[in-house]
Amino acid sequence: MKKISLLALHMRNFKGLENLEVIFDGHDLDIYGENESGKSTIVTGFIWLLTGKDEFNRQDYGIKNTVKKELNSQAHEVEAVFDVTGKGPVRLKRVYLEVWTKPKGQSTKVFSGHTTTFYFNDVPCNATEYQAKIDEIIPADLIRLLSNPTHFTGLAWQQQRAELLKVAGDITNDQVINELTKGTQERKTDFTTLNFVLSTGKTLDDYKKELGAKKALLKKAALEFSPRIAEVKRSLQTIPAADWEHLQRQIDDINILIGDIDTQLEDASKAAAAANKAIVDKQLFMYKRQGVYNDLKNKTLVDLQAKQNAKNGELYKLHHDIKTETTTLNQKRQQQQGQQKNIEAYKLTIETLNNRIEGYRGEWRKINAETFIFDDAKCQCPTCGQQLQPETIAEKMETLKANFLKDQTSRKNYLVERSNQVKAEINQHQTTIDLINETDLTEDIKEHENQLEALQHKLKEVPAAITVMDIEASAEALLKVNEDALYLQDEIKALGVEITGMQAKASQPANEGLKATKLALYEQLKPLLNQLAQKETIEYSKKRITQLMEEEKANAQAIADVENLEYDIETFTRAKMDILEHRVNAMFTYVSFRLFETQVNGGIAETCTAEYKGVPFAILNTAAKMLCGVDIIYTLSKFYKIEMPIFVDNRESVTMLPNRTGQLISLFVSEKDKTLRFEKPTSKSRKTAAAKEAKLIIHEEPETFRVTLNSEQIKQQRDNTAY
Repeated sequence: MKKISLLALHMRNFKGLENLEVIFDGHDLDIYGENESGKSTIVTGFIWLLTGKDEFNRQDYGIKNTVKKELNSQAHEVEAVFDVTGKGPVRLKRVYLEVWTKPKGQSTKVFSGHTTTFYFNDVPCNATEYQAKIDEIIPADLIRLLSNPTHFTGLAWQQQRAELLKVAGDITNDQVINELTKGTQERKTDFTTLNFVLSTGKTLDDYKKELGAKKALLKKAALEFSPRIAEVKRSLQTIPAADWEHLQRQIDDINILIGDIDTQLEDASKAAAAANKAIVDKQLFMYKRQGVYNDLKNKTLVDLQAKQNAKNGELYKLHHDIKTETTTLNQKRQQQQGQQKNIEAYKLTIETLNNRIEGYRGEWRKINAETFIFDDAKCQCPTCGQQLQPETIAEKMETLKANFLKDQTSRKNYLVERSNQVKAEINQHQTTIDLINETDLTEDIKEHENQLEALQHKLKEVPAAITVMDIEASAEALLKVNEDALYLQDEIKALGVEITGMQAKASQPANEGLKATKLALYEQLKPLLNQLAQKETIEYSKKRITQLMEEEKANAQAIADVENLEYDIETFTRAKMDILEHRVNAMFTYVSFRLFETQVNGGIAETCTAEYKGVPFAILNTAAKMLCGVDIIYTLSKFYKIEMPIFVDNRESVTMLPNRTGQLISLFVSEKDKTLRFEKPTSKSRKTAAAKEAKLIIHEEPETFRVTLNSEQIKQQRDNTAY
């Protein structure tokens, strides 16, 4: 067990306390004072020293003096000496200071924020190092938990519950199930299903929700079975009884008659197929003869067209040559216009480039006219501002002049280089203009104009009209006197007449009587089949009723299975609740905790409510709350193996606290104590603390309060702690 005892606490300019030193000597201490005398400030300073926050977990909250604000520019300090098992005396110090800086160009300082400095055994360190040193003594999350009796019960119930389960150790599912099944051989379940589900990582709440959703669906389905079964039974009552065997024989007899008719119709169909094939063959032969006639006609048309083309050839050639010559002439003229536009564009570009060269020349003359001027200001030392030595000035002047000439030459050379580049562009454009002028198209255009004029003159000499032959009519006239053509026409006409006769014969109605008889038989068969279908409906309905009844039974069993699992969950939860609460409450002497509560719907919800003698913590009086808080701290201290000084506020209302071994610092409200009074308690003074004067002596100094022990105690304290 690590024991942390407070030996001394010194607070300077902290909240309303300007200078307060308290010697604890590692023992219990009672602190008396009226309201607003600084009792709670001691607790705040203690917590702030260790965490940088107050007892309510607020960062650097309200530690400045609100009455004497002129003191706030001074340091706010808390320093303490602890006796830590295994480490001996440990001195901690935290200093909070305003930062005042003087901005550039201003004569007064302005406030720019705060800074915090840290000391461990009088050695300065940064915040990280300081926190690491404290964590070696006690983790930060345990400081309030083990020193403030009201801290634990002020946490959210989820945090309280988590802390209790950490201390008590959560019970495993296997332990609960073993407890439930131990000595219960007559139980109908061994929680096998529940144990398997929990082993998959699923929580009880999730599993319970799944079962609830499943049961809701099953119950909804259960409501539908009876109406569905009744509906099927009603449909059976609407079907009249019949002689199903006699009905089946009637249907079979009619099907036999229909089969005989189908055989006869199939034979007639084969004969019709043969007749259709003969028609198709005859049509193919007629198409071939028609093709021979068409070839003869096409040959006649080709011969006549050749004669017509020979007669019109000369006129066609003249029109073609004129069109070709006109197209060529237009292209030459467009090409000439394009060349002229290009020449004008190049000339405009050359003019722009010449202007650019002239600009470069002007800049060159301007730079060439620049002269070197020496600046006396450059003869001063750039660091101290003193004048340089004469030999140094001459050297400096030569260097500056050389740099000036070098820069002047560089800029002039750049302009010359740019001018030469532009001149090269001008020469390139001029060369292009010369090449375009070498390909002048004027003569070529004149030659094509003369050729076009000659062709148009020749066209005027051709006869104004040339007879155009009607090739189709001429071909028909020739075919009417051609013996081969006349024979083919007669043959094709005869074949057409023959095919028409064959088609008329094939389209005559055949076996109409058989088809009518077959149709009549189908009309007789239709009502018989509809009546027979009712037999299948009856058989299906009976099977459906049986199936629905089986499904209803299975659904009811499924609901029962789900309810059994829900009962197992409730049994499991209640058992775990009892075991867990018993284990947790066994750790405390006075306080007890209710970790579960039964809801209106019978379910069990997690909670964490502290109680004392069955009364909830929230409605306890101050004494009972403090008793419970100290009881909780002692249990947590045993678990973490750390004892911290415990600060008990409003101690005047508490007459009894649990037995303990750690340091206890009690804060009493006392109207007669206008300034803080400190007293080491005894068994007698504990009972009559309000009436007994302390052995400690309060010395009042100008604007300070300093508490000391007697001379013997001071000597012993300094020897032990070097404080």
